[in-house]
This record gives sequence, C-alpha cells and structure tokens, in this order.
Amino acid sequence: MLVALIAVMIILGIVGYTFVSIISTEMEATGGSYSSVKAFYINEGALEIAKKYIHDQEAVAPAWAPDTELFVGEVMGDGTFDLSMYWPLSPSEFINFTASADVN
Repeated sequence: MLVALIAVMIILGIVGYTFVSIISTEMEATGGSYSSVKAFYINEGALEIAKKYIHDQEAVAPAWAPDTELFVGEVMGDGTFDLSMYWPLSPSEFINFTASADVN
C-alpha cells in the first residue's frame, strides 16, 4: 500500500511540474506578443504625428534638410519612438517616413 501511495505521489508531482512548465511557457509567449502589439501602435501613433506635421506645413516643402530626424526618444504611452522623414528633392517622389518604437 505504501509503495502504491509513493507511486501516485510521484505521478502527481510529474503532472504538476508539467502543468506549471506549460503555463509559464504560455505566459512568456503571450507577453512577447503583447509587447509587439504595443510597439506597433506606438509606431502607428508616430506616423500619425508625422502626417499632422506635414499637414500643418500647408503642403509647402519645409525648409529642413531632405533627410531629417523629426523626433528622437519621444515618449508615447508605454514606450518611446524615433521618427525620421525623407523629403525628396524631386516633386514626383513621395515623402517617406521611418518610425521605430521601444516598449518599456
């Protein structure tokens, strides 16, 4: 009887350890995707700021250099963003924005 009880305890211990291991792995995976979603929306916000910045220039090419960092280390929500802009010298080209985000 004692041997059966010890065997059951060992089996329950192995099942418990496996369960905890699976849960901790899932929590780590979920946390990473949450951070990437936050970074995505911080980037989207940075691009909206860039569009407003251009709109406020009243469709006139600003007097800055063609390749300019508009914002560096700007705080937004739970992170920061960097935003640069490339304003081509040729009128047939479009404005290019580059945004990157870090999540705290």
